[in-house]
Amino acid sequence: GALAASSRRAARPQTEALAHYSRGVLFDNLGMLRKAVEAYEAFLEVARALRDPVLEALAYNCLGVDCMLLAFGESEPVYDGTLELGPKGAAAMEAAARHHTAHLYAADEAGGCVAHTNLGLCRSALGDPAEAARHHQEALRRALRTQSLGAQGLAVGNLGLLALRQGDASTARACLEQHLQLVQGLQDPQAEVNAWTHLGELALQGPDGVPAAEGGADPAEAARCYEQAARLCEREGLRATLRRLNCLVGRARARRRMDAFLAERAAEAANVYLG
Repeated sequence: GALAASSRRAARPQTEALAHYSRGVLFDNLGMLRKAVEAYEAFLEVARALRDPVLEALAYNCLGVDCMLLAFGESEPVYDGTLELGPKGAAAMEAAARHHTAHLYAADEAGGCVAHTNLGLCRSALGDPAEAARHHQEALRRALRTQSLGAQGLAVGNLGLLALRQGDASTARACLEQHLQLVQGLQDPQAEVNAWTHLGELALQGPDGVPAAEGGADPAEAARCYEQAARLCEREGLRATLRRLNCLVGRARARRRMDAFLAERAAEAANVYLG
């Protein structure tokens, strides 16, 4: 931009750095991610020349986040609503991980918590759940040290989602319930809606025909969680999310009725056989 160029000619690196950063934010707001990355790269170059670790950490974080967004934009949605990284998406996600690693080394304790969180998301997207869990656990440790309830809620929520995707129901439930308590304490309705929704998803995991107490799916509990999330959406005016949740409530109720119907038919068949 003109301001960055004039600041460079006038040997005003602080103003030049601010100009590059402002251009990056502008491009982000316009959805022009590749242009934003170019601006943040220029911002990083000036920050390095200034030997300013705070500006460097900010630049690395901005670059990492935008590379993650580019990776998701290059990805194909699959049937369960997740994303599958193609070659371009995976390359962008690896670039994001490199930037977040650099951010980790440049950041203070709170910034390191953010970096570990982002690295956990990168490694999960790249198919390395063990490394993802390590980063989310470290993010939680740092959140506890800095006494940040928001960061603690985010970290345990990410651990819960990771366990949910891996089919570890007990860990997922413990983490998601703790996440729910934290976001309720912070009075964050959108995060609470998400927590109830994920708990509903968890309740539907497990084989059909097996009692919930023995690890089977629990559609009644899923419906309760989705209904709680829907009530919050209605109260907060989250209309788009409310429409999706109403569909999830209907699906859980239908599955509950189907389970009851199948159980009745199985009992009748058993009576006929035994009779």
